[in-house]
Amino acid sequence: MKEAPRLKNKLILIVMKGIYIGSYISMLTINFLLAFFAMLAGRNPTDGKKSYTIFQHPDSRISAVKNGFNWTAFFFSFFWVLIKKIWVHAAIVWLIGTIIGVLAIPVPAILFGLIYGFKGNELVRKNLLDRGYKNKKDISARNPDDALGIFYDGKH
Repeated sequence: MKEAPRLKNKLILIVMKGIYIGSYISMLTINFLLAFFAMLAGRNPTDGKKSYTIFQHPDSRISAVKNGFNWTAFFFSFFWVLIKKIWVHAAIVWLIGTIIGVLAIPVPAILFGLIYGFKGNELVRKNLLDRGYKNKKDISARNPDDALGIFYDGKH
């Protein structure tokens, strides 16, 4: 009769160890995914800051461009390329979007989002360089305004 409670206790112990190990693995997986998506978004997972590249025009105008994935470009590709003055890409997105709309081709809009989400900030950098801006410095900051403030503080 004593075997049944001992067996039951062993089973409970095995289940408890399994839950503990499973929760530990889940925690590691979640931490890995958070760090991965933080890196994807250009954010330092240790301090929550993002990486920005500062560009300066010869007439002293400056601009901060985030490094990493661009969520605004992902969700609002057409409007984002218009606001960033990347006219050729705006025309391409409009033309392909119109063709898809007229022909009712089931091409997911997420394709544009992925392209501009991953490559959008590179397009902005190229556009700034083509307009005469020079790459000045990489800065870690919480937002573009902080990055510009850090750049100004470092110059004076």
